Amino acid sequence: MRPGGTVVPQQLWSPQGQGDWRRYVEQAQLHLPVFFVNVDGSLGVPIAYAAVGQMSLRNAHEPPPLGDRTTTKIRISWPGYATSEQQVQLRDQTPARHPVTLERFVKHVGSRVRQYLIECERPVNHSRFPWFVGPNDITFNDVMLIGVIQVSAGSWMPILQMINRIVM
Repeated sequence: MRPGGTVVPQQLWSPQGQGDWRRYVEQAQLHLPVFFVNVDGSLGVPIAYAAVGQMSLRNAHEPPPLGDRTTTKIRISWPGYATSEQQVQLRDQTPARHPVTLERFVKHVGSRVRQYLIECERPVNHSRFPWFVGPNDITFNDVMLIGVIQVSAGSWMPILQMINRIVM
């Protein structure tokens, strides 16, 4: 097992209106979190590797258990920074529209997290200073993708952990 660090404390996203909450959360069939387990039994993939598809996941060539949707939104809520939302494909571009593999999905999520951390600008909440993102602070090289958690029908959030770093 790899040494770990602090799990990034993201604010879970939820629909704002009561009608949307009822439709996309309360009445939806949400899935359990999906954890990314490597062939050696360790948990998680560093963002730097996930974003470029360098990983050795168990069941890498099987579809991830994300339901039967064509697309989903990946929502990232890094402490002190604005929330990001990006759509990813859950089906390939072939005429048969096969589900993407777990490996492909992890690459999609990893690249979204990497891009988010590269593009993070000034924090919106300065009280979260231990979580500052930037060249002299936290970069995508410091973060591991552990899994994803479904926060509504059609929306998942990455479960992120620092690599060998405790953040208070």
